[in-house]
Amino acid sequence: MATSVSTQIVDTAPYHLGLLRTLEELQYAPSALTHQTGYIRELQTELGKVQEKVKELGAKTKKERKEHELLRDSTTRRLAAKLKGKGGVEKFEAKKEKEEREYIEALETEMRERGNEKMLENMVEEAKKVKADLQEKSQRLELIKKEISNLYHQVFDGPTQEFPRDDVLEQELASAQKTYDQIQSFLNAHSQSVNLLTQAERMLVLALKKMDEALSYSTWDIYGRGSMSDMMERDALANAAVYASKAEILIGQAQRASGDVQSIGPLRVHDIRILR
Repeated sequence: MATSVSTQIVDTAPYHLGLLRTLEELQYAPSALTHQTGYIRELQTELGKVQEKVKELGAKTKKERKEHELLRDSTTRRLAAKLKGKGGVEKFEAKKEKEEREYIEALETEMRERGNEKMLENMVEEAKKVKADLQEKSQRLELIKKEISNLYHQVFDGPTQEFPRDDVLEQELASAQKTYDQIQSFLNAHSQSVNLLTQAERMLVLALKKMDEALSYSTWDIYGRGSMSDMMERDALANAAVYASKAEILIGQAQRASGDVQSIGPLRVHDIRILR
């Protein structure tokens, strides 16, 4: 005697339940994989722009360094300035300081972009690891779906008078799956933006910490500025600028991940001496 559909359902229920639990765990993977692929593409585009900028800044730093060293080490120009008297020496020293300042600023800008480059390289590497995991989960999901489909064919193939609404339920399931995919895509985007904003917040905290350090160095000597405190202040400000620049990139990525993320405007770290 043929086994009834109801009996087959009861017999396969534990196996079916296990498949459904695995299905539920992996259901998010395809949508997340699509989002992750787009995210990696955006990161690689951003990285390409930064790498090009690093190349340009490297050339500028090299040029500024050459000009600075030529003037600094030129005994002929120094002697010519001395022959012109006090005014000539002052003019020479002012020009030398200007060349040194331009070289340092160019170097700091280059180092800031190199920091961004390294951060983006790490982000791409980490994003690719996440993508590989999602690919593996998506493949497992397809296998689970096939197992479920085979089970349903085994149980429901042929006339199913006991379940007259079978076709209607299949249509409702397809509609529910479409809605689920849309919601999951929305959640993936917002989850990604939250992660990026969390990283940006850490960078901003570090930037503020370095700015506080710079401020403390600038007030070390009430009656003058020692060379040591001056150097430490500049170093702290340079590090603050690096962190602020990284935060800008992370916030930009978060905005691209979710349109709900608002811009906070450009982040600029100014020299404390200019503000005083």
